[in-house]
Amino acid sequence: MTRPERGAAAVLRALCRDGASRATDPDLRAELTAAADRLDRPLQLAIAGAVSAGKSTLINAILGRSVAAVDAGECTRIVTWYEYGPDPHVLVQYTNGDTRRVPLGATDLTAADIARLRVRLPDPWLRTVTVIDTPGLNTVSSEDATRALLFGDAAAEHAQALIYVLRYVQRFDADTLAEFRGLSVACGLTAVNTAAVLSQVDRRADEADPWPVARRLTARAAAELGPTVLDVTPVIGLLAETGRAATLRPADLETLRELASLPEAVVEDLLLDLAEFTADPAHKSLVDRLHRYGITVAVDLLRCDPRAGLDEVHRELVVRSGFAEPGLVDVVRRFTRHADLLKAHAAVVRLRSLDTRFGTGPDKSVVARLVSTVEENRPLVDELAGLRALAACAALATNALVLDQDMTDRLFRLVRGETPAARLGLPPAATPAEIVLAARQATRPWRQLAQMAGPTVAGHRAQDVLATLEDIADSALDQDRVLIERLRDEPLLAAPVRRAVGALLDGEMSGVDSGQVAIRLRAMLHRPLPPPIRRAVEVACAAFENLAGSRP
Repeated sequence: MTRPERGAAAVLRALCRDGASRATDPDLRAELTAAADRLDRPLQLAIAGAVSAGKSTLINAILGRSVAAVDAGECTRIVTWYEYGPDPHVLVQYTNGDTRRVPLGATDLTAADIARLRVRLPDPWLRTVTVIDTPGLNTVSSEDATRALLFGDAAAEHAQALIYVLRYVQRFDADTLAEFRGLSVACGLTAVNTAAVLSQVDRRADEADPWPVARRLTARAAAELGPTVLDVTPVIGLLAETGRAATLRPADLETLRELASLPEAVVEDLLLDLAEFTADPAHKSLVDRLHRYGITVAVDLLRCDPRAGLDEVHRELVVRSGFAEPGLVDVVRRFTRHADLLKAHAAVVRLRSLDTRFGTGPDKSVVARLVSTVEENRPLVDELAGLRALAACAALATNALVLDQDMTDRLFRLVRGETPAARLGLPPAATPAEIVLAARQATRPWRQLAQMAGPTVAGHRAQDVLATLEDIADSALDQDRVLIERLRDEPLLAAPVRRAVGALLDGEMSGVDSGQVAIRLRAMLHRPLPPPIRRAVEVACAAFENLAGSRP
């Protein structure tokens, strides 16, 4: 007998398909069918921003190959999807419904006749995430297409996650992200699934090292954008693309070696005037791939290691670009790791919006059943528990949940972290007992907020975070539970200690003096014990010491 599929996506897929089978309105049926189908497809991650912000360069860096057009030509005004395919090619979808398959790099394309491009690449990562390159949001000709993609009501088209590329921290960018927040019901783009990238940071400073200024600009951007984005990260997109796509040629390496052989002051003088420097075609090739800072990075490497080859130079460029960990790669990994949850979150947002569009029609009972499963005022089913912290972030972005800076930081850390320890701000080597203690301590302000807010959106979202923290504590406790279980009936323990161990395992600690139990267990460790019992006593002792706050 086959076990039923579990998980958030499976629950929502079944919910949507059941609703579609019951719906009589063809529009509702199509909406639910599309929502169910999208849960089977890769996460749709859009890259958006102003013209020349560096969107296509960033996509090339993420994909590790130069496939996205980066100039201001025809292709940069077309919505382009990068998705998995067994062999590289481009599927051109025209506005009249026709399609045509062309090779990568085709130049005979006219934007006015094209609805979208689908670039198919044999990249396994694209099985999980589809990347969507959008035209600039401040271009008259393409702004409507981009906004329809990001905000539109078509369930099969809108983005499920977003990386927003900022060239400068402008009022335009803050207003656009405020619009994302206001339209979250339509497309689910909130802090949950939106990150900002501050690009071209090497062009914003006169200093040899652009990163101190970049970090200040990033802090400013994070402060201005507030809870509308989960992350703001700086990156030098051109270096990331050149390093990740390995676009330097042997001739470029030879030119870099020639520069490395010159005195440092001479190279600095040469790079002061790039117009004069690029009069030499070999130098222009370097500027096109590296710009001023990248040339300096590569030349410095070759001075330190004259035997370095293209592989070493490319690796150094990735590190110095801000792409490597910690950097943009963390944002990409987070979207990848949470792809199923983000798709589920987007589906939940759209299901909640059905009431306003179909709630009074012939299928109002179908809609009511769907919405009641995921609405704000009811807990989600167990399989959707992973959405709890994400839902709190979304509520924060819409001001339905108001937090001070400390609780906001803790919430974002809870969402960003890859391990229980990281989610709680603990060192990587934190023990399960330390994780349990930190998680339980972290519940206090959320429990207080939930009690004060009552049956409101804020109260329910506080309960969601509370449940997430309790799940972390329970999971950490489970790691040592098997060890501690053997002490429940261990004759080497005094009866009161065995009863306390049983209370710990049962979660009924009222009347238990954790400090005294810890002292008695610690004393046992000074006696000879069989190795399995000793390990169990150590774990139990640590648990009681943490509960008592009496760790020596």
